[in-house]
Amino acid sequence: MSETTGRSQAHLRKVLNELAIAGLVTRPKRGWYALTDAGHVRMKFDPKAPVKPRQIRKPKPGSVRSRVWRAIQIKQEFTIGDLLPVVENNSGGTYATIGAFCVQLEKCGYLRGVFLAGDHEALNNATRIKKYRVAKHTGPVAPVWVEAENCLHDHNTGEKVYA
Repeated sequence: MSETTGRSQAHLRKVLNELAIAGLVTRPKRGWYALTDAGHVRMKFDPKAPVKPRQIRKPKPGSVRSRVWRAIQIKQEFTIGDLLPVVENNSGGTYATIGAFCVQLEKCGYLRGVFLAGDHEALNNATRIKKYRVAKHTGPVAPVWVEAENCLHDHNTGEKVYA
């Protein structure tokens, strides 16, 4: 694409990333980009308009992630099962939801995960229990996962932490 447009690959990556953040393109697989429905409308009616990045919202107080984040900060060391009672009355608080949030936090350095020593007879990691420890505490507001950028946005520090 850089030969066709005459632009550098770095410039094209930056522009495509901005378009993805704005919700105008998706990346179905590495190196492939596709216009979303909003991208098609934009191209048809206003192709020269500047792209404004989406505002990243803070998690709502009382949401599953907010409650899990608060529990993580209090417990400091936990398993996913330890966090289930925190969100028991909330329909969105499943083991998978909490697990996905912990994996995101671990990828970005907020948590450190260690498999429990007594569980060494398990044949693979899928059946082993992982214990997490807080590695980075930045404040009371839970970080928000930004899928388009594969990063966490931390409202406490104002920075994006890439996985």
